[in-house]
Amino acid sequence: MKNFLLLLCVFLLISCEQKKDILKISRLFSDHMVLQRNHENPIWGKSLPNKKLTITISSPDLPHHTLMVMADDEGSWFTKLPKISKKGPHKIQIIAGKAIKEIEDVLFGEVWLCGGQSNMEYTLGMLDKFEEIKNSSNPEIRHFKVPRKIAYSPQDSITGGEWELADSTTSEDFSAVAYFFAKKLHRELDVPIGLISSNWGGTVVESWLSPEAAKKVSYYQAALDKLPQIDIEKEKEAATSRFKNFYTKTTGQEVELGTISWAKAELDDSNWPKMQVPGLWEGQGLKGLDGVVWFRKEVELNAKPALQNSNIYLGKIDDGDSTYFNGVLIGSMDASYNKERVYSIPDSLIKNGKNTIAIKITDTGGGGGFWSPENVMRISIGNQSTTLAGNWKYRVSLEDLSIESPGHGPNGNPTILYNGMIHPIQPYGIKGAIWYQGESNQGRGEEYRKLFPLLIQGWREKWKQDFGFYFVQLANFNSSQAAAWPEIREAQLMTLSVPATGMAVITDIGEADDIHPKNKEDVGRRLALWALSKDYGKELVYSGPLYSSMEIKGKSILLNFDHAETGLQSSDDSGKLYGFEIAGDDQRFYPAKAKIVNQSLLVSSQKVAKPVAVRYAWENNPEKANFYNGAGLPASPFRTDNWPLSSKGVIKEYKISQ
Repeated sequence: MKNFLLLLCVFLLISCEQKKDILKISRLFSDHMVLQRNHENPIWGKSLPNKKLTITISSPDLPHHTLMVMADDEGSWFTKLPKISKKGPHKIQIIAGKAIKEIEDVLFGEVWLCGGQSNMEYTLGMLDKFEEIKNSSNPEIRHFKVPRKIAYSPQDSITGGEWELADSTTSEDFSAVAYFFAKKLHRELDVPIGLISSNWGGTVVESWLSPEAAKKVSYYQAALDKLPQIDIEKEKEAATSRFKNFYTKTTGQEVELGTISWAKAELDDSNWPKMQVPGLWEGQGLKGLDGVVWFRKEVELNAKPALQNSNIYLGKIDDGDSTYFNGVLIGSMDASYNKERVYSIPDSLIKNGKNTIAIKITDTGGGGGFWSPENVMRISIGNQSTTLAGNWKYRVSLEDLSIESPGHGPNGNPTILYNGMIHPIQPYGIKGAIWYQGESNQGRGEEYRKLFPLLIQGWREKWKQDFGFYFVQLANFNSSQAAAWPEIREAQLMTLSVPATGMAVITDIGEADDIHPKNKEDVGRRLALWALSKDYGKELVYSGPLYSSMEIKGKSILLNFDHAETGLQSSDDSGKLYGFEIAGDDQRFYPAKAKIVNQSLLVSSQKVAKPVAVRYAWENNPEKANFYNGAGLPASPFRTDNWPLSSKGVIKEYKISQ
């Protein structure tokens, strides 16, 4: 009888617990959020099955709006808020029985999704824009960073993130391109701007494809069919085993789990292999390693003079670091791959003679290690300076090891970033999207012609909205892969044939030796010009010259352009144009003269008597190209021929062994 009563009590407790009201909503629906004005904003979540919910929107100057919605048999619910134009602030209350969620300081304005790879992820803080950050206070510009997430099937929710108001304490973590885009929109429209930043450095476009879009690529099909069945733990185990064998064979060392003991000055590291620093480790025997590597170096220092202003300069580290001096942590940065490391060294730690530096570097994708010039890496004690460039001892740690393998890493398969970072935020109300990506697809320009439009169309289908999609053409850069960037730029130019798209040309503001150009302000501004014209009806020039047609005129070729109504010019107003080449049937290009004729160009060369084709800025780093329109916007690189690409037929196939 006692056992029966005990079981009955347990049953009743469980029943009561099961009936306890629950209410779950996306982290996007949180304090300080921005909702799209004049739009029926979707809102969704989970509660008890078949539960009735009440949603109320209120503000001091707005009549209350109350909605009723019923959860389905699995507890999922979805509804749309009424169109609201007044910015607020508003308050939203959601009630499911005794469970209540209240969302404060809600504004209605313009919401933009900001996607891509590192140049979109690049923050204001990484630019060292101290004055901009200091003066960035604007409670109507708000930013939500979607956490990085790899997923093998579409996810329903994101794991973190919060809405942040722009000010001197938060703006340093905003996407710089997105911030300057929002700043321009806010200045012109005087409405709140919400930025949803969903991006990941070093990623390929196919990682961001929706599953439905990816299925339109025949050579992805086999991988996509197996993707949902991946056993991640089995994959990690297999990948770790493969790397253990590879690492031991390459270095003669066993891979171990690194601990804080590896930072200690007295550690015996005599059997650690050596690596040249600075230099990314992928080119020094650790190909494909995304994980943790410890570096150690012993330096002789003269500590006799008065110690003051003692600093260690490590340059840029890809991605995160924890730096120890004589066994004590003196500084760290998390996933700041393009930020200079300068850490002060307490006087008490510096020894006269031998000192030990230990650095734990965590790489999450792409290149890993030190990548600044040699002269940057040094220790300064007062007016003394000691170089740190040269051989360092290193050891790979099993901690957070993530080898490139099927489904692993952000570029491991198509759709896996869409699944984890885009699908969970759909169908949150947005006005449009801005995009900065393409560097990681270099060498596959012909394939990009197909993949990029598929991404745009796939996202629009999921949102059931043909929103504006404005993207950045690749900047000038000294890529080691010949013709890789012109062919991606051409694929981006061709994507303008997709309705409601726009392209910011930035081949004039890149940096030859830095894949992350610092001028993000003009990038954001040029993207905003497209939005202001196409989405908000502003009468302004939003694009530089875009090639439209050609006509052979004897020994010259006449070129015609769109967006030439304000006139054509060189960037320095000299009238001399550079970056043009011309060729005959032999397909050999020679530097050409370009003469402005009304709103056209007449291009010729004494070396080409019978011209058939012209190219402009057709190189990785067209730094001399200076062709603009009268509004001061640069022309897109282009070619008039359709001769075979270096990337013709080059694709990336994905295979899953499971």
